[in-house]
Amino acid sequence: MADTCTLQETKHQGFDAFVLTNGYIRVCIVPEFGGKITSIEHLSTGREWLWSNPYLPKQPVIYGASFTEKYDTGGLDECFPAVSGGEFPTAPWDGVIIPDHGELWCQPWEVEIVESSAERIILSLVCYGVRFPYRFERTLIVTAEHAALTLDYQVSNLTTFDMPFIWSIHPILNIEEGMQLLLPGGVEAVRVDGATNDFLGRSGSQVDWPLAKIDDRQPIDLSRVPAKSFGQAYKLYTLPLKGHDRVEAAILVPTAEHSFTFRFRPNEITHVGLWMNYGGWSGCGSKPYFNLGLEPCIGGTDALPDAKKLGEYALLPAKQTLDWTLDLLVT
Repeated sequence: MADTCTLQETKHQGFDAFVLTNGYIRVCIVPEFGGKITSIEHLSTGREWLWSNPYLPKQPVIYGASFTEKYDTGGLDECFPAVSGGEFPTAPWDGVIIPDHGELWCQPWEVEIVESSAERIILSLVCYGVRFPYRFERTLIVTAEHAALTLDYQVSNLTTFDMPFIWSIHPILNIEEGMQLLLPGGVEAVRVDGATNDFLGRSGSQVDWPLAKIDDRQPIDLSRVPAKSFGQAYKLYTLPLKGHDRVEAAILVPTAEHSFTFRFRPNEITHVGLWMNYGGWSGCGSKPYFNLGLEPCIGGTDALPDAKKLGEYALLPAKQTLDWTLDLLVT
């Protein structure tokens, strides 16, 4: 028998929040904190899938502030029109600075309750570009049938100029040693986009997936979460994914009984990024974090200029709208 959906307006650490439940999962969204999803809990197991930073308190967002120094609080954010900060690479915005982790996390979002019934909750959140002219909408859908959350995206270009972009969902996950990462079938190599050192090779180099062969050392199984003492942090990207059929990217607990899975179409969402921080880095001056970003995305690097050089980015045509859908399932 199906459970019942509920929508509650509440507070999360002093911020207005919405909590969606359906008997299987509990999801908390804070619109004024950059549309952040602060919690995705699997109710039958009590497992909280999203990591929360114990060293950074949540505070009102400031546009253009450093995400990594002050706002890397965990949870799930959205990155657009790029992940890395830096100069926009093309006219008429060439030289305009993209904030660290983009423009979406550092401004409040407008929210609309589209539907709130026992069968379904639909919550729409919207924000607008500040330095770049676009409208970004993310619609969250929970039904009474499954332990799943559907994220529907719609981005509109408000100008007469084509706009290149990168988009990445940015969930930071609670992890434990021995967890297994699964990437879409056919992924045999990943690209190093950045790291705390050249442990896996320099930025731009490719390593085999899942067993990375490094010099004369034993191959490293990149699909297994190591111990906190591993002491490395690196960002990897798949090469462009192909096809129209749905694929999955997932992380499983060591026993494989429970999982956190994204399902999407590669003709819409072209890559998967992996931020693998295994006791190797902290942006706020604390001891290094132990967490993981499993990030279906559009574009093959964090930086938009690099993605343009690779030809692995998307183009939002003048006065046009693009949409894509991402399903999130937990067991």
